[in-house]
Amino acid sequence: MADRFKAFPAQATWSNADGTLTVPALQTLNQIVKLFGGERNILPATFTYSPVGGSPFGIVYLASDGSVTSTTPPTNGQILIGRTGLSPVLGSPAGTANRITVSLGAGTITINISNAYVGQTSITTLGTITTGTWNGDAIAVGYGGTGLTSYTTGDIIYASGSATLAKLADVATGNVLLSGGVGVAPSYGKVTLTGHVSGTLSATNGGTGQSSYTTGDLLYASSGTALSKLADVATGQVLKSGGVGVAPAYGQVSLTADVTDILPIANGGGLSGTYTPTLTNVANLSASTASQCQYMRVGNVVSVSGKVSIDPVAASTLTQLGISLPIVSNLGASEDCAGVAFSSGIAAQGAAILGDTTNDRAQLEYISADISNQPMYFQFQYEII
Repeated sequence: MADRFKAFPAQATWSNADGTLTVPALQTLNQIVKLFGGERNILPATFTYSPVGGSPFGIVYLASDGSVTSTTPPTNGQILIGRTGLSPVLGSPAGTANRITVSLGAGTITINISNAYVGQTSITTLGTITTGTWNGDAIAVGYGGTGLTSYTTGDIIYASGSATLAKLADVATGNVLLSGGVGVAPSYGKVTLTGHVSGTLSATNGGTGQSSYTTGDLLYASSGTALSKLADVATGQVLKSGGVGVAPAYGQVSLTADVTDILPIANGGGLSGTYTPTLTNVANLSASTASQCQYMRVGNVVSVSGKVSIDPVAASTLTQLGISLPIVSNLGASEDCAGVAFSSGIAAQGAAILGDTTNDRAQLEYISADISNQPMYFQFQYEII
């Protein structure tokens, strides 16, 4: 075994100048063998050895013949690389064009991804990506994407199939999104109150809260937030207020409680009042003056009374004065209007009042006794025809 090793001098070291190896005060060669991976106690306790050559800055290793040798001085970035069954060699990591770059320095090795690296056709393991911009193809639905690359403002994405997504374009205002049914794409459109609405719109939301009616029903507010129906009733009834805060009801009109003022003549009611008639000097009159008169109607009969002052032109002559009616009538015969008049200043001077069928007015007629101005007090009745 002794011939497999050259003896090292005491305190031997590798010299940078001449390549000698200096070993610090080793007690036995077994320590040197242990140093290079040999088994202990394979050499005698004492052993004579001599210096062996080497290269400055080389890396020492145990050769296959058991001798201690060294590599050539490694350059920047070189490392010792083992080979099965062969002596180790010096080598440097190498990059891959357009993928990996390697920079060899004095005692350093820097490995980076090349700026020209365009990526791989597939990635099987990926961590968390926190920065950067995606510049690849659209990500398909099966991989968590949409498969879509552009949009118009207002687009809505929906499933057009089990593995595809599509865009539904926006439409004009006033439309809503409507379901197309199971398995059918949605669409925009108008809400149909017969097909798209359920329930009954309450009064608080602008509805009635009612879902059915009977012909003639009326709606009225039964509270501050509800509407109710008032059913129709038999003819001859009118809708009457129930008072503030009370529901209305149908009923007949009470002439004592439900009527104010006087029922107009044209509606068949009774009437009384005053009027100043229009006078017409028909015959033998130079002047006439009307005073305020009064009238009263009961049913279709009107009673009139009052005073007129007349000035006959000649005595002992038929004198005629037209008097307008307070309520218009279509007189068909002279007897449809009849009455009398008397003077308070001339004894027994009276006049007859009859109907003027041509002009539909009353006419006062008498034979004048003198030509002085005299008041005539009259009363007549006529029928409204």
